Amino acid sequence: MRAQFAQFEKHETLVRASIVASATTDYPAHGSAEGRAAFEQSLAAVTQDLSAAESRRLIAVCVAMYSAPFWQMLRDRGKLSAQQAREAGATALEAVISAAKVRTGPRKARPSDHKETRQ
Repeated sequence: MRAQFAQFEKHETLVRASIVASATTDYPAHGSAEGRAAFEQSLAAVTQDLSAAESRRLIAVCVAMYSAPFWQMLRDRGKLSAQQAREAGATALEAVISAAKVRTGPRKARPSDHKETRQ
């Protein structure tokens, strides 16, 4: 995430323009598919013991955080410097993954796992 956010900073004008332009195109869906596949592969050891619903939620949160809009929110709404945004993003992503690791292991399904039937 630190390297990705550094690239966003390096190309800030282009990144910000693409965020605005993506509101009227299918780019967010396309980029998300690639991101989901990458996170599914890299987090396979974590998600193998999660329910399908928990795994989808974890991947979705990671994809959302590893994004230009999240970087922009940290910078603009969070009023963070470039360095602070990189560290905040990395810390948040690490926390989400660490929390998922705590939840892994054989267990009974939670009621919330059965509520998600649509994708």
